[in-house]
Amino acid sequence: MSRFAENLKTLPAVAHLARLGPYPPQAREKLSQEFAKILELFDVLAEMGEEAPPASFGPSTHALRADEVHVFKAHERLVDNFPEREGTLLKIPKVIG
Repeated sequence: MSRFAENLKTLPAVAHLARLGPYPPQAREKLSQEFAKILELFDVLAEMGEEAPPASFGPSTHALRADEVHVFKAHERLVDNFPEREGTLLKIPKVIG
């Protein structure tokens, strides 16, 4: 039995905290088994502690394209789409109250 499961007094206590229920009596056994499995996973995490996870959890090894700088050349077209201007500033509709 899980170290965490040993501290678990009753399934209804956890169900109440998780705001589950009411559940039919026949579901109680299934829920108990599922909670036990979840609590066993917490034991696995507790055993790992704060050590580094296995390498399979590291950054992706997918090849990504290199970043390239591109000069935006349609500045005038962009500015022409704004309905209002104030000097060199572009005015947009109010977003927040």
